[in-house]
Amino acid sequence: MHRSLIILHDEPDGPGELGNFLKRNKASVVVKKPYAGDELPGGVNGFDSIASMGGDMNVHQADIFPFLVKEEEFLRRAVESGTPVLGVCLGAQMIAKALGGEVKESPVTEIGFFDVELTGDGERDKYLHGLDLKFKAFQWHRDCFVPPPGSRVLAASSGGQISQAFRYKNALAIQFHPEVNYGILKNWFASSRRKDRILNEFQELEPAIYRLGQAIFANFFGL
Repeated sequence: MHRSLIILHDEPDGPGELGNFLKRNKASVVVKKPYAGDELPGGVNGFDSIASMGGDMNVHQADIFPFLVKEEEFLRRAVESGTPVLGVCLGAQMIAKALGGEVKESPVTEIGFFDVELTGDGERDKYLHGLDLKFKAFQWHRDCFVPPPGSRVLAASSGGQISQAFRYKNALAIQFHPEVNYGILKNWFASSRRKDRILNEFQELEPAIYRLGQAIFANFFGL
């Protein structure tokens, strides 16, 4: 049985469709919430995959969120061990920083649905197999990553301003959110004036957003 560790960074940022995918495929899932005091495992042995999800903080706020330091080291050791590691949004930025990349203020704040385009490397990478060359994805970030040395950029925002995915050995880092569903977005935008517009747009795009997430998860987890 596939055994996966999912790291969450705050309560509204659950695993969403990633969790549903793993459940449908009868994977054994261990969820850790460092922000709530959970300790990460001492090692990665026993896990077939690790996923680090999004969060409201940024990677440079270790003075406020000390768990970020331990998690960064944990992710670095996981990648070095050969364990497949998936990072989503904050999780992707954590992987970038852990491996010697940079996380900085994004030239464009992206909140909503935006076009993403695969690079040549992305077209050929097994983790993104079956994705359209250009697709809509949900974004919520004010920072972005500069991929670490030795990695390959797999996707970028339309126009190439922002790297949206990179591959480093067994690690896949994704800036956008393939795990979103209606419930997650309703929660995230509960007090926003944009709530109705975002939810309506999601309902129009839902089949494509669902296929996007399922393709990435199936490729990455091999399930």
